[in-house]
Amino acid sequence: MFDNMENIKLISYSKGTASQHSKVENRKTHLFLFRTSGTTCLTAEGESYVLNTGEMLYIPKGLSYESGKISEGDCEYTAVVFDGDIEITKPKKYLTKDIPDGEFICSHLPDMWKLGTAADKLKCISMFYGILSHISNIESSAYSEKSKFEIIEPAIKYLNKNIFKTTFKVDSLPAICGISDTYFRKIFIAKYGTTPQKYVVSKRLSHARTIIDIGHIKSVSKLALMVGYKDPLYFSKAFKKKYGISPSSAN
Repeated sequence: MFDNMENIKLISYSKGTASQHSKVENRKTHLFLFRTSGTTCLTAEGESYVLNTGEMLYIPKGLSYESGKISEGDCEYTAVVFDGDIEITKPKKYLTKDIPDGEFICSHLPDMWKLGTAADKLKCISMFYGILSHISNIESSAYSEKSKFEIIEPAIKYLNKNIFKTTFKVDSLPAICGISDTYFRKIFIAKYGTTPQKYVVSKRLSHARTIIDIGHIKSVSKLALMVGYKDPLYFSKAFKKKYGISPSSAN
């Protein structure tokens, strides 16, 4: 997110109270906005971002937006203004408590920046780069997870298209992605919270239950074939294990 650190420059720390309503056209600088009390809402490009106490919102340079209070009383903030070439165009929220020294930044850095010594200002700069580093780590980790999930996307598309066919085999999925069975299974579980085999069984039986509920079942054998099972006995046992009744009794 902030790859070119040497090109990013801290401009100021400040604190204040949010106005009832404000409008900004083509923001000139980047901003980290820490909400220290109250709740506000920022609306930009058709999307709304509610900012509660204890949250921080990154607002990118160039953004046009409207914001205002949505809670009673004062809505206080700490603002960190900076500039630099950053290819991020949308706001994003983070928790203040997750940011190193986040509470200290909100409570003390605006005064240290405005009234402090040269050493205090160096500390402000150091903590600013600490925010950048922390958020970059978060975003890099999220991107890594996204990239990992994209590896199995071809197999997921194939699965969704063929899951109710009797010729479909779970064992064929890793080869579609060009990865090992073990690695495919690991990524699949991380994304869906279950194994590929259990995922397929659950989807098939859920679909069978839907067919029964809308009254389209004529026989257990035909129903089994409709959801991908050649063996009606195996299908019936799996259905009963999941729903506690046989498919013939579920009608």
